[in-house]
Order: sequence, then C-alpha cells, then structure tokens
Amino acid sequence: MGGIHGRLARLSGVMVGVIELIVVVLVGVLTVLTIYVTIRDILVLLENPASTGIQVLVTDIFTIIIYAEIIRSMSILSGKLGKSMLSSLAEIGFIVAIREALLTALTGKPMDLLVSSLSLLVATVVVYIVEDRLQGGA
Repeated sequence: MGGIHGRLARLSGVMVGVIELIVVVLVGVLTVLTIYVTIRDILVLLENPASTGIQVLVTDIFTIIIYAEIIRSMSILSGKLGKSMLSSLAEIGFIVAIREALLTALTGKPMDLLVSSLSLLVATVVVYIVEDRLQGGA
C-alpha cells in the first residue's frame, strides 16, 4: 500500500510540474505577444493621439504587468521561497484593481469610478492583511 501511495505522490508531483511549466510557457508567449501589440499601439498613438488609444495602451501595459506577476508567482511557488499562494493572488488582484480604477478614471463615469476605487481599497486591505499574517507567522 505504501508503494502505491509513493508512486501516486511522485506521479502527481510530475503532473503538477508539467502543468506549471505549460502555464509559464503559455503566459510567456502571451507576454511577448502583448509587448508586440503594445509597441504597435504606441506607434499608432504617436501618429494619431486619441483618448481611446491611451485607454488601449494602459490596458496593454497592465496586462503585461499581470502576466509578469503570474510568472513571478509561479516561480516563487515552485521555488518554495516562503510566499503563500494567497499572497500572490492578492498582489495580482491589487494590480487588476489598479488597472480598472485607471481605466474608469479615463472614461469619466462617476459610479464606475466609485466601484473601481472601492475594489482597489478592498484589494489593498487584503494584501496588507495577508502580508501582515505572513510576516507575523514567520
């Protein structure tokens, strides 16, 4: 019985490793494609400045940041450097909330800006609590 359990544990470890590798490679490809699109959007914006172009550029830049956070979180979790998954997800949520608040500020809708700002406040509190718990628990 112990042999089967050990084999299953090794097999699941290999499967998780393969899945993590696939995710990192795919997110890396998405990052490269997004950087290409961002450069193209910058060139278009330089030729024809428009507020919608700025919104697209902001979205591109924050998408790159989100991809980088995902890759960083995966590498930290794989290396077991002491950071929890919850902390990594909270940081990604914080970046997404900042992106949404900035985009809403550009569109100028007061109710949407209020909701985005509240979500950013909640994300900030969550990141603070998680980081505080991790530092307190260490």
